[in-house]
Amino acid sequence: MEELSSDDIEFGWYIPSTGDGSYLGVKPEREPTIDYLIKVAQTAEQAGFTFALVPTGGNCIDAWC
Repeated sequence: MEELSSDDIEFGWYIPSTGDGSYLGVKPEREPTIDYLIKVAQTAEQAGFTFALVPTGGNCIDAWC
């Protein structure tokens, strides 16, 4: 079996395109303004995340729907 190194693993972050808050299923505490979404993306990049999941469906908060 081939050994994995930290270079072989990538982690992504979720971009909250419908708003963000402490709980799911309730009105978001932070609206999804372009400035806020940019801040989330930049913070994720600074933290070492290598990609972002961006939801595209109106009724779905998951990026893969």
